[in-house]
Amino acid sequence: MQTSANVIEKHQGRKRYVVFLNTEYLLKRYEKIGECVVVNITPGGACIMFPPTVVFAKGDALSLQIKPRGLGTVTAIGNIVWFKKIETACIAGVKFSTPLDTFSFKKLLF
Repeated sequence: MQTSANVIEKHQGRKRYVVFLNTEYLLKRYEKIGECVVVNITPGGACIMFPPTVVFAKGDALSLQIKPRGLGTVTAIGNIVWFKKIETACIAGVKFSTPLDTFSFKKLLF
């Protein structure tokens, strides 16, 4: 499959694609809405960069409205499985409750 996304290492048997896509999120427990960036993605999950002030815990449920360039929106729902705070951001791994379908996933790669 030819894409504009760069492939990074395989992780748990799947290729991770670097996409840097603007995304809106809803942290369900806190009813907090904000903006973040999907750094890399697979059909089953993503690495996401949040502002450093965002507060959440492992296991928190969230909804993502991922905005591929000029192709509408892709919705993904999942849970935080890990996170790391750094000076300028908070980076988190999200496992999707249901893997993205092939059409939606391919929209995110172009």
